[in-house]
Amino acid sequence: MSKNAAVEAIEASGLFDAAFYKKHYGVAQDGLAHYLAQGWREGVDPGPEFSTDRYLKDYPDVAAAGICPLEHYVVYGKGNRTAPSMLSWASPFWRWKHRKLFWCPACGHEVRAFEPLPEMYRDVQQKHGGKPARAEMCSTDNYSCPLCYAPDRDRLTVEYLARCTKPDMQGVCLHIAPSDAIRRWLAVERPGIRQETVDLYMENVDRHWDITAMPEAEDESYDLFICLHVLEHVRDDCAAMRELFRVLKRGAWGILIVPIDLNAADIDEAWGLSAEENMRRFGQEDHVRSYSRDGYMARLRKAGFAVTRAGKEWFGAQTFHKLGMQDTAAVYAVRKA
Repeated sequence: MSKNAAVEAIEASGLFDAAFYKKHYGVAQDGLAHYLAQGWREGVDPGPEFSTDRYLKDYPDVAAAGICPLEHYVVYGKGNRTAPSMLSWASPFWRWKHRKLFWCPACGHEVRAFEPLPEMYRDVQQKHGGKPARAEMCSTDNYSCPLCYAPDRDRLTVEYLARCTKPDMQGVCLHIAPSDAIRRWLAVERPGIRQETVDLYMENVDRHWDITAMPEAEDESYDLFICLHVLEHVRDDCAAMRELFRVLKRGAWGILIVPIDLNAADIDEAWGLSAEENMRRFGQEDHVRSYSRDGYMARLRKAGFAVTRAGKEWFGAQTFHKLGMQDTAAVYAVRKA
């Protein structure tokens, strides 16, 4: 291959980064020509995704022949099945930059980063003239998985389910306002659990029920229930809690998570307000209350549940980091004794 053709191939590969080369080695003009003529001999890297020294160590014959390692890779290495994998000769900077920082238990994949909370959902109450809220579980920087879209509450719920249920568990789960990520995980990882999906308005659910009154559901008929971010929408959350207690079998448990404002001293609620007022007081146009932690747990206990708040100490700091959780996040597991 001619020198001009080699230059064109290197430029097309994207492995020479002119800005990187200028910043690290001070070559302002025609950095590629500098690298091809002398830079590689000095052991410098053409960009963050290629290590000159590592490639020459892996291919001593290339070094002995006096061939530029990047040119050799672009011309011969990429199409050669015996060439080393990229990670074997990638620069330490590249390997650090591209390391997998997080893990999503819902889809089982490692990811470099989670997606942030969309700007439109940030500081809603303040934007509408309300008091600033501090969410117990809503990681603004690590909100959702880029692969399966599971938000932080779904990821922590799946982790809890993975730890607290056995792979061969059998039973029926009442899944209210079902999460796609959790529904898929249960179907794959806990196939013995039959899910009955319920919502008043959602399509593609098994039952269109109002969870404040479910006369079709028999007493003590479910082995598990999952209800995430629902109670803040219903008119009578206490009635919903009592119904969930009624339909749960004795000794069985469920997961009940609501958005909790750590700045709130008590529960603030009202029905029939305008969308604007709901956003000012509760942070979302279809929310009818804002929970305090103590107020929420008191209502759960009044409904008859024994409550476990599983937070960072329960899961462990390492798990919280891998799942992208903020320190205050928690799963609320409720049991019918």
